[in-house]
Amino acid sequence: KIIALSVSGFILIGLGVSLKYSPYILVSLLWLVQYSQLFILAWFLFYFWKTHSRSFSSIYAVLSVTLGLQFFLSMWQFVHQANTGLPLENSIGSGFATGLDENNAIHRVTGTLMFHNELGFVSLIYLCLFIPLAIKYDRRIYWVSCLMGVVIILLTQSRSAWLALGVLTLFTFK
Repeated sequence: KIIALSVSGFILIGLGVSLKYSPYILVSLLWLVQYSQLFILAWFLFYFWKTHSRSFSSIYAVLSVTLGLQFFLSMWQFVHQANTGLPLENSIGSGFATGLDENNAIHRVTGTLMFHNELGFVSLIYLCLFIPLAIKYDRRIYWVSCLMGVVIILLTQSRSAWLALGVLTLFTFK
């Protein structure tokens, strides 16, 4: 209840400030929706879970297909050492690292998310959802989804995602 109240307060205050003080109301409202999309999606998922609890497990199939799309696109990017140029990627060209401490000879895959660290983060979230299912139900689809998530995280070369994957692995084995 505290989280729902906080999110509702954030959205209502943001809506009021955008409507009253912003010289660009539509832009402010668009940013408010963008900042609130995670909470709005969580509310829709909670509503769907409460009203359609019998078919809620189909969401995991959708998430598995989404992870599979990211996996195959990431593998394609890695094999070609560049983004593929598909409209699905939202970018064209290559994404080699330019930092002094980074290996700039290997392409960092971005999937459809335009940024490698974001792909690593989203893959880690999917992994957090699929590991308990794989352990509890021991179904091949969940284990394959876990493997795809780990490979994506490795190919993104996101050090923060690697660190979080290590912590997640430690908690999983504990």
